[in-house]
Amino acid sequence: MSHDDDLDLELGRLRDATADLLPSAGFADRVMAAVAEVPEVTLIDVVGRWGRWAVAAAAMAAAAASFIAVDVEQDVNAEVISTFDAVEVSP
Repeated sequence: MSHDDDLDLELGRLRDATADLLPSAGFADRVMAAVAEVPEVTLIDVVGRWGRWAVAAAAMAAAAASFIAVDVEQDVNAEVISTFDAVEVSP
């Protein structure tokens, strides 16, 4: 017997065992009331949620750019200063 056959037998047994079960009184009304209470997601909610991540990512990018700029500036300053030591000798 294959796995699908076993599954079909088990689901059939479960269906037969629960055939007489019914939802409690007012179940559908409670479900519909709960669904109605879920707030609608608006564009402002989505922008606010993603905006926090965008601000954090922008801050990290700005910090990284600042560190890179300082590092490059130090390299450029070292190269400029080293040219002051060069002396031309004319023949």
